[in-house]
Amino acid sequence: MDTIHDGRTTAPMQSFTTTQVAYGAAAFVVGVFVTFVLPFLG
Repeated sequence: MDTIHDGRTTAPMQSFTTTQVAYGAAAFVVGVFVTFVLPFLG
């Protein structure tokens, strides 16, 4: 097993801005609408 890491580290979670969270939430809502609601309207 390799015990020498050669300075490699795992990347920590990056912080998200409120704008990025809003875009993600909007994309999620649109995806849910297209996937679950739209087929029943047709």
